[in-house]
Amino acid sequence: MDVGVGYHEGEIAVQEQVGERALAEMNGRVIRPSIPAGAVGFLERQRLVVLAGVDESGRPWASIAAGPVGFVRAPDERRVEFSRARAGGDGSDPLWSQVSVGGHLALLGIEFDRRRRLRVNGVVSRVDSDGVDLEVREAYPNCPKYIRRRHLRSMAPRALRRQAATGTALGAEQVCLIGAADTMFVASAHPERGADVSHRGGSAGFIAVVDSRTLRLPDYPGNSMFNTFGNLRLNPAVGAALLDFRSSRVLHLSGTAALEFDQADPDGVTGGTGRFWRIDIAEWRAWDLAWELEWETLEPSPLNPPATRDAGRFTGVGGGSGS
Repeated sequence: MDVGVGYHEGEIAVQEQVGERALAEMNGRVIRPSIPAGAVGFLERQRLVVLAGVDESGRPWASIAAGPVGFVRAPDERRVEFSRARAGGDGSDPLWSQVSVGGHLALLGIEFDRRRRLRVNGVVSRVDSDGVDLEVREAYPNCPKYIRRRHLRSMAPRALRRQAATGTALGAEQVCLIGAADTMFVASAHPERGADVSHRGGSAGFIAVVDSRTLRLPDYPGNSMFNTFGNLRLNPAVGAALLDFRSSRVLHLSGTAALEFDQADPDGVTGGTGRFWRIDIAEWRAWDLAWELEWETLEPSPLNPPATRDAGRFTGVGGGSGS
């Protein structure tokens, strides 16, 4: 078995704690050391992918990259190529400057309209001005749960970008975006296996903004693998990315996570798991994608539990260098 395929000690510990080890073993059969043959075409038609890596201080960052069809290629089942030139960018993204040969990089391909997603984790084998090559170590599909259907109608190069912004406490604009979000992407990392990126979705408001530096989210029933929770159990450093689907602006969060098991849930917002997790924010960054994306918003997932009632109600204004 290739290194990186199979569950690590953090994932196994969480699976056993919640009594889902047998389900995890069954569902884990989809994990392979290469991209499934039928998924190569899926990757190559994507115009938006989510990436995750770890910076030099060990912090995971989640990022969103967009480009025309062909900016992501899979020449074979063991390799993925990204064209940085076709994706654009002005250096504001916190992830790309950290990518180096031999470093770990994670990818999530997601089709919102079909509720399909594929996770690919691997090691960077090339970085230059043209782009990045990823040597695949593990790949597997994820279920369609909790994905809000959207259709990407069109994309065009952005004529004018707002200034990139940074801060340590959320301001009014960031609170508004998070409180209304139905989609978030999470970056976590294992000490040896490197970065992983996952999708978190729910009804608008499922992310509770506790205060200007703290978020609280429910952990819904899933595939029992606990890839993200398993990483966070061993290494609480966490990153997140949220896309404003109206403005094509990306909000990045960096901080630490705390897992909460066996919690009271009188409103059923966890879907029966009694699990929550918190993000203590150390830093946020916001910047505009190089492409303006026009989305048609379709129906929410029918599997969404009710949203947290107090999600997004915090209205305090934090500090930053912009909005």
